[in-house]
Amino acid sequence: MAIERLLIGQTGALIFESAHAQKVFAEKVKEPRCSHHVIHNGLAASEFEEISPDQGAADFVYVGELRWLKGIDLLIEALAPLRRSDGSPATLVMAGDGPDAPALREKIQRLGLEQRVTLVGVQPARDMFARGRCVVVPSRAESLPYIVLEAAAAGRPVIATAVGGIGEIFGPTSSELVTPDNAPALGNAMAAYLADGAGLAASTALRHRHIEAQFSISHMTDQIEAVYRGLVAS
Repeated sequence: MAIERLLIGQTGALIFESAHAQKVFAEKVKEPRCSHHVIHNGLAASEFEEISPDQGAADFVYVGELRWLKGIDLLIEALAPLRRSDGSPATLVMAGDGPDAPALREKIQRLGLEQRVTLVGVQPARDMFARGRCVVVPSRAESLPYIVLEAAAAGRPVIATAVGGIGEIFGPTSSELVTPDNAPALGNAMAAYLADGAGLAASTALRHRHIEAQFSISHMTDQIEAVYRGLVAS
């Protein structure tokens, strides 16, 4: 941060990937006096192709690091009491690895969820989107997580927490975000999906259109080029 404070006097412009990052920079480094812009990360056109769940897909899927910071312990706690409308227990598949993987396995075993939670290791995100009906991102902290972008761009329902720049990704559906670090709130959102998954179709489609307009690679590169051209012209 000290280096960034020194360099800012020699900087023509700052580009932040989210309004959240811009706010954190101002709080922890320095309020930028040079030109500064929020330009969201972009996805390739192929990443906007919608994915349908496989036959026999789990109710929920998590893709990411296996760290408590990502809220994986909360996810397991929220899953434990959940039942489908027919009374059968809800299921979860988790992809990823990380320092808290052993503790996660112990928690799954302690709660008796070995038959309901499947750990598959590190896997491509788009492959995993087909293995679960609803993507869950229960993070305690984030910046602008690609997994939320990718899942929403693939047309999958997403349950996520109100941290970092996730609200910017959710856009007009940001009111659906869940209170972070709160297993009951997360469980309520997951239970609502089990009760009426089709009811989320409208917000899922609205979010997909928002991301397609604001988070494409072409939109991102056009904005970045404009910043550079403006600097060169001045």
